[in-house]
Amino acid sequence: MPDFLSGGMARNSTIPLYDPIDDVRDAALIVGPYGHAGAYQSQAFDWVAKAKALLAVFRRTTLVLPEDCPVKPYQHWRAMLRAQDRDLMLLKISGDGRGEFLEDPLTRPLRER
Repeated sequence: MPDFLSGGMARNSTIPLYDPIDDVRDAALIVGPYGHAGAYQSQAFDWVAKAKALLAVFRRTTLVLPEDCPVKPYQHWRAMLRAQDRDLMLLKISGDGRGEFLEDPLTRPLRER
């Protein structure tokens, strides 16, 4: 979902405009890609704020973080915007394509909830 644009996209991949919120809808945003690692840090607030805003119409949002993306700025802004890690999830992708959901270091692990 590039920057909230919905024109020309399949209906099932857009933000529901006037329909009731379906509690099985999730959104995923792929962060970047950027040419240098510093851009991931400087854009962290923007990405987390977009994901938080989408929680108004989606049950859960996931930010997909590439391998060279630092994690701490995204965890920081998620906490500052008071988004629960079960609602605004961070998925870190490694170079070999494996993914790991990152938990808020100040709360119980996701698997214990």
